[in-house]
Amino acid sequence: MNDDPVFYRFESLILAIDFFTQRFSQEQLAEFSFEFVNEILTLNESALFIRKDKKFILSKKRLYTYDEYEVDDTEQLNHLVTHHGNCLWSDFAFYLEQQVIEDFQIGLLIPLMIDSQLYGFIISSGKIIGEILHDDKIIASTLMRLINNSMENSKHFIDLQQSNALLDQKIFNLFTINQSSKALLSELNLTKLHALATDVFSELSMSQVTSFGLYDSQIGKIKIVGYRNVTSFTSLYIELELRETQYDGPVVLHIQQDAALINKYFVDGGQFHRLEAQYIVLIVGNRQIMGLVTLGASVQGKPYDASLFEVIESLATSTYIAVNNSMLFEELDWQKKNAQNKLDMLINLNKLTKNIKHCTTLEDLCYLTLKTMKFAFGIRKAFICFRKRGRLEIVDSIGMGDNLRSMDLPAKLVEACREGETQYGFTADSLALLCGEPLPEDWGDSNGFVISPLSFSNQRHGDQVVSVEPDGVLIVLETEALLKEEEILLIDSIAANISPVAHHIHEAAALRQAYIEDPQQLFLSALQVKIDEHHKDQLDFYAYWCKFTKHPFQPLRVPEELENAEVFYLDGYLFVLSYSPVTLSSLNPIDNRYDVSQLLNEFNGFMQTRVDSEILSSLQ
Repeated sequence: MNDDPVFYRFESLILAIDFFTQRFSQEQLAEFSFEFVNEILTLNESALFIRKDKKFILSKKRLYTYDEYEVDDTEQLNHLVTHHGNCLWSDFAFYLEQQVIEDFQIGLLIPLMIDSQLYGFIISSGKIIGEILHDDKIIASTLMRLINNSMENSKHFIDLQQSNALLDQKIFNLFTINQSSKALLSELNLTKLHALATDVFSELSMSQVTSFGLYDSQIGKIKIVGYRNVTSFTSLYIELELRETQYDGPVVLHIQQDAALINKYFVDGGQFHRLEAQYIVLIVGNRQIMGLVTLGASVQGKPYDASLFEVIESLATSTYIAVNNSMLFEELDWQKKNAQNKLDMLINLNKLTKNIKHCTTLEDLCYLTLKTMKFAFGIRKAFICFRKRGRLEIVDSIGMGDNLRSMDLPAKLVEACREGETQYGFTADSLALLCGEPLPEDWGDSNGFVISPLSFSNQRHGDQVVSVEPDGVLIVLETEALLKEEEILLIDSIAANISPVAHHIHEAAALRQAYIEDPQQLFLSALQVKIDEHHKDQLDFYAYWCKFTKHPFQPLRVPEELENAEVFYLDGYLFVLSYSPVTLSSLNPIDNRYDVSQLLNEFNGFMQTRVDSEILSSLQ
């Protein structure tokens, strides 16, 4: 064993170099440095002071009697690092108060420095044996540099770890923002988007209660569209009224610390307590409040950091963009469907216009028009009136009572029809208000009305044409949904299309009445004569019908069995009236021949079957 003190010191320095090149915390290095300094320099009384809360606190001591001691962190003491930067052997009064120097009888001060800051220092009254020599000062300075380098390396390594952790957190946050934004921007359903956004905010923040709200410009309030409480399945709907939307302040607000700012912009800041909010993250764009996210207490019990608020703010902005995109997509989809509906409406209107040109009677015209309005346009209740014998009479209807044709229209409704302009109302009671009396029971309920005039009879007064009352009117009482403006235009267009057809039918009927025998009228007249004879003279008769097809220009050839009977050919049907029974098997007897109205219903049924087939084929 070598007892040479110089050899012992160098061996101790080698051990110190090996020790202080290892990784320790700053507190550990400070304590180990105190032990090494005492061992290598063989100090008598010594003490270690560490900076804590603007004070240097006695951390370790040797042979001193003080258990607790504090040294003020003065500007002069901090100058020891920048102005001296080495061990101090004298002139202690430049850096320490005189009281401290006297209390510890300081003969040596070794600063513990990290970069340009004083972390702590070691003081001593001297060596155990002898004075402090020049070699001791060299060893002390060398040991101080070794310790300070080790402490600086420890601090830099800790800073590097913190920077790496912060960088990892930022990378994770960016990845989270990227993936969450993809999910939010890919969702086009507003309800699902609100729920997804709330879940994202809740999962990222680990908040016990999370809510998400968007500003509604129509009502001037922020609607809470998403709410999640991880401890319960309750839901909450709140509207937050704003005093003003223009905002140029901090985005993250603490519910207590920023209470004055919250009350400045929100009418009732107390509503945030119902949301159990601790923080409010505002969504601000172009200096306008567009929404907010509230965070309650953390489930983990940890305070929220600034990076989390950055993520919430970025995702809140992405959510706002996603909501706007979803609303625009819904509007575009609605416009597309609306355009398609209008196209279908025009196609059906075009088909109706083509089909009604083939109608030869007003009954066919009204039946075809109303059935098309029912099946193609969703009209539930409507009827068509034409002027007969000086009054408006209902020719046909849909969705209404069977006794409608014999019913008189309300007087004020007749007056409204005389106006000659399309009139309409959007409420259920608007037609009753127009009539000034309750609607007839057979009409049922109404969700609006449209009165559209048909053709006009124009009279001349000198060189001017004077319009008088319309010859007919189309009245709609109920549509499939609430009455829309395009439906009013549609009904007016239908009325405009059937008006000239009705006019030509009327003119054609007048010409036929003047120059052509009407087979239907002849048949009805002959039937009426037979019925009158039966009631007056008890003269019995028989009526038959059958389907019969012939070429339009081919004369009607009657079988021999029908030579003594009256035969009428009407639109593909043969009707026979005879005073004696007919034995032809192809003829079908009409049992209710004495009831004109019942017989007319059967006859109209034959005609209606033909019209129905035309309607169905036109709508295919």
